[in-house]
Amino acid sequence: LTDAGLRTSGPWPTRAELTTMASYCDYVNKDGCTADDVERMLAALVDAGQLERTPEGFVLRQPFP
Repeated sequence: LTDAGLRTSGPWPTRAELTTMASYCDYVNKDGCTADDVERMLAALVDAGQLERTPEGFVLRQPFP
């Protein structure tokens, strides 16, 4: 989403992009991650104030770890 913190804003991921992100998470973690799981992860980041969802997409609100 943020290119390891290099991008501080951008478009919100499409369902297809969420699926690709989930596939990568599953490849790394072997946890069966789905697009819905990625949506929940992003929602948790929004709730924590680390990410803001905007009409244009997203804004990174805290430095990437």
